[in-house]
Amino acid sequence: MIKTVRFLLKFLAPFGYLLFLSIILGSATILANIGLMGTSAYLIAKAALHPSIATLQVAIVGVRFFGLSRGVFRYLERLVSHNLNFKLVTGLRVWLYQKIEPLAPGIIYLYNSGDLLNRLVADLDNLDDFYVRSLSPVAVAAIIIGSSSLFLGNINNHTGWILFCGMLLCATILPVSIFKITQKTNQKQVEIKNKLSVWMVDYLNGLDEILLYGKEKEFRKQAEELTQESGKNQIYQAFNNSLSTGINLLLTNLTLVMVILIVTPSIHQGKMEGFLLPVITLIILASFEAVNPLAATAQNMVKSIKSGTRIREISEVKPLVQDLPEPYTLEKEPLLIEVMGGGFRYATDEEWALRDIQLTIHPGEKIAILGPNGSGKTTIAYLMQRYYPLTEGILLLNGMDILKIREDNIRDLLTYVNPRPYFFNKSLRENLRMAKEDASDIELEEVIGRTGLMEWMSLLPAGLNTSLGENGWAMSGGEKQKLSLARVLLRKPSVVILDEPTANMDAITSRKIIPELIRSTEGKSLVWITHSLIGLEQMDQLIIMDQGRIVERGKYMDLIKAGGYFSKVWKIQQDQF
Repeated sequence: MIKTVRFLLKFLAPFGYLLFLSIILGSATILANIGLMGTSAYLIAKAALHPSIATLQVAIVGVRFFGLSRGVFRYLERLVSHNLNFKLVTGLRVWLYQKIEPLAPGIIYLYNSGDLLNRLVADLDNLDDFYVRSLSPVAVAAIIIGSSSLFLGNINNHTGWILFCGMLLCATILPVSIFKITQKTNQKQVEIKNKLSVWMVDYLNGLDEILLYGKEKEFRKQAEELTQESGKNQIYQAFNNSLSTGINLLLTNLTLVMVILIVTPSIHQGKMEGFLLPVITLIILASFEAVNPLAATAQNMVKSIKSGTRIREISEVKPLVQDLPEPYTLEKEPLLIEVMGGGFRYATDEEWALRDIQLTIHPGEKIAILGPNGSGKTTIAYLMQRYYPLTEGILLLNGMDILKIREDNIRDLLTYVNPRPYFFNKSLRENLRMAKEDASDIELEEVIGRTGLMEWMSLLPAGLNTSLGENGWAMSGGEKQKLSLARVLLRKPSVVILDEPTANMDAITSRKIIPELIRSTEGKSLVWITHSLIGLEQMDQLIIMDQGRIVERGKYMDLIKAGGYFSKVWKIQQDQF
């Protein structure tokens, strides 16, 4: 817990002045309220004795001053505290995103997307309570306890000590007790919300399959169980809130009764003016305004620390590959790619995904990588983009170790086309400009035509301005892959890595697209990962993989004649046609 508190406090450093100002204004608000209550009581009680009006002038002015200033201070306190909160949470969101981004794709996929969403949204929202409703109220309470006790102590020493002890009980013993009692429940509530978020993402993503296999009741039952558990926790929290409110009220009234019992004899003995009794009474009631919320603050603190712990944990995860302090930058030119003795496995306790890979891709060379599922084809593509470091061997770009090259420089040099491309809920134009921000509409229409999508675009209601929806929900698999290829044509990198780019296309469309793709990458290196043999005769070299090793390599006709794995696959596909 202490580690998490320190972690959260470090974000306050740039905004310490705002926190200080928030504490001062919060204290001024409550002091103004105490002043208003005390001065009003003094004015009414003193006026009952029918003194000269001149005697009441100061009290009259005081009531006006405190009445106006209380509203002004409260407004300014809210303005400053919310400004502080917005700055902190905004900064935290950006900082957390910057921490999560380098984890993709190697580590980020170890986390459930619903869990990540919960950390980025709900957990950060819970930190509102830590910064604005925990730190500031505690500091304000400390100031009010000291100032109110000293003020009443000047009127009557015993009264000051009684108020100090009563407020101290409300500010320490009660919140600490509530904190201990509700710690497990509040932490569990954060976990339940996270589970509900995970459930919701899984439910929405898998809705088609859920309906297809009739599993609606099972999924709903999971949600109902989590919701019921959350409801029980909320009832328990509400009970504790009510209990703490009742105890606060009891301590306030006990303090008041004890003060009255102490002050009354002094009034009877003439040691104190009688009109001071209502003044003291209302000052005590107003003073407890500073400590009454602290029990609820303790409950909020539990949730905030649990959420802060979840944020701290993911922020401490180290990326598999990081830029060196002074990374190298390669010019955007044809690249020589060399893999020497390459070996890789995703975890130390897993089987080797690649072993003893010797591979050279010369500038402008076009190679195809084939092999059965799980043979390591896509892993090679990941390594070329430095998603993971080699476990053994070295990977060089123009003779430079890829681990020494700046990450964004690698993204400029190599473009990878995912077999499951993602499209944002934005216009067709904006989705294409992901590849080239300053692309003109003429360029966009040109690449759309070259990938065979012009007829499709002509049917869109707003052309380039048409929104594609969530992940292009209205597009077919083939249209998505064509649009992904259009991005590649816009990008114009030194090396193009295509991972099953025609998987969702029919054979006729594939035969039309492949020559265009090859022409568009003229002078650039092309790495084609595929199961299909369409167009492979145009490749400079074919690499055949099996169980993480290169088992065959050579030209199209040579491998057919060799009678190995490729020859068998070729004969099977020939028989199908």
